[in-house]
Amino acid sequence: MRLSPFYIASFIADIALGIVFLAIPLFAIKRFDASFLQLGYIGGFGALTYFLSVLLCGRLVDKISRKKVLISACILYMVIYMSIPFVSSIRQIIYLHMVGSVAMAMFWPSIQSWIALGLDRTSLIRALSNFNVAWCAGLMVGTIAGGFLFEIGSTLPFFIGPILMGSIALLLRRQPLILEVRGRGYADQTPDDLSPDCKKFLYIAWIANFVSWFIVGLNRHIFPRIATMIGFSPRVIGLIIFLMVSAQMVVFIMLGRSKKWHYRLGPIIALQAIASWALIMAIMTDSPYIFGFAFILMGASGGITYFSSIFYSLWAQADKGKKSGIHESFIGAGIFLGPLIGGIAAHNLGSRSPYVIALILLLSAMVLEGRILARRNR
Repeated sequence: MRLSPFYIASFIADIALGIVFLAIPLFAIKRFDASFLQLGYIGGFGALTYFLSVLLCGRLVDKISRKKVLISACILYMVIYMSIPFVSSIRQIIYLHMVGSVAMAMFWPSIQSWIALGLDRTSLIRALSNFNVAWCAGLMVGTIAGGFLFEIGSTLPFFIGPILMGSIALLLRRQPLILEVRGRGYADQTPDDLSPDCKKFLYIAWIANFVSWFIVGLNRHIFPRIATMIGFSPRVIGLIIFLMVSAQMVVFIMLGRSKKWHYRLGPIIALQAIASWALIMAIMTDSPYIFGFAFILMGASGGITYFSSIFYSLWAQADKGKKSGIHESFIGAGIFLGPLIGGIAAHNLGSRSPYVIALILLLSAMVLEGRILARRNR
């Protein structure tokens, strides 16, 4: 069974997301002069809804048709984000973004667990590498496109993005479940067959990925306000975020070609240390070039934490939908707390204080990860 339709769908989905996610804070700033606090609420409450919904949706896709859940998610996404140009207050943007987050909570566990069905370890690594590169490339294109589209017209991204999302429903509507095509049952999807030492890496990866997406939440929702205050154009803002995502994609390609990083803490810690240096640069600079370099380093760190989290969540797990839901919930928690805490901090303590908080959180996570691995098995 060819997996290319799933990769194409993931690519298109993150073009749509990249366009809309860049446009939402810029639209709120342009139409309502949104403050740091208000931008934090938009990103934070949307991510909180995603965090709560994805746990339920992850369990749901193990029990009912992944295809129906995925197509329903595409339709809901279209309806919600096409409505944003017609809002009359920031509160309405918050409400719509919360419902749109439910759509994404339905979409990602469905497609991730669908891809993983019936694959052995080597095939799963290859499939996840291709999947990660596909969605990451889509996010790169979407972020760049979002900046250009917003400069053409501030409402244009909210029509282009949803239309692209709707095309996924057409692409996958006749795609059969992989298990049905292969005529295989769940024989290769045995319950956890990993040693206690290996299982620790699942928890380490979830923690590390949470911190990475805390930083992503800051960069998506708080950085546009910082950049606007400095004087960056929407196009420059989009390019800087593009660099973060492109670094993520390069790491995905590298990890997909090697098994040396499997069940090793060193690579994760090394890239987290690099990300801590990047956060220090973000605290101190006003240069778009240094911001761009810092975002590249943050993206590289996010690449290994995301790949580790999704691989350990799907490999040798019987309940792939549930585990992918938990994987996505840590992403949702990070994107929720990043903008919310960052927005409150920037409002009360200064525009760069969110990055100080992220640095403290990252260093604390590195210590915790080391303690988890060092803990003796009972």
